[in-house]
Amino acid sequence: MFRKAGLYVLYFLSAGLLLTAGLVVYRARPTQDSLRTQVISAGQNVVRQEIDEELRTAFASFDETSVEQLPDDRYRVSGWVDLISEDGNQDRNNFTCVVYRNDNGDWVGEKIAVIPQM
Repeated sequence: MFRKAGLYVLYFLSAGLLLTAGLVVYRARPTQDSLRTQVISAGQNVVRQEIDEELRTAFASFDETSVEQLPDDRYRVSGWVDLISEDGNQDRNNFTCVVYRNDNGDWVGEKIAVIPQM
């Protein structure tokens, strides 16, 4: 009787361990959201490099920023950025750029445009 109960406990613990391992593997996969976040961050970084160092920037939230996948693992990132001068004047601009990973795995940008809103 006790031997049979011990086997049931062992089966229950084994099933729990398998379930836990499955959840760990599932959560370890990179998600599309994490790629989107990386792409947007890379786009914001390349745009920031094109803006005068004396200006502060405030970019649109990730929800307001669009990402379009292009051929050859390239992504077009677009949204808005506020350029803030030292005296606090704020100027909203639209930005767009194309980002991709180079041979070293670093994010690189091209076709960078920052255009004032009318």
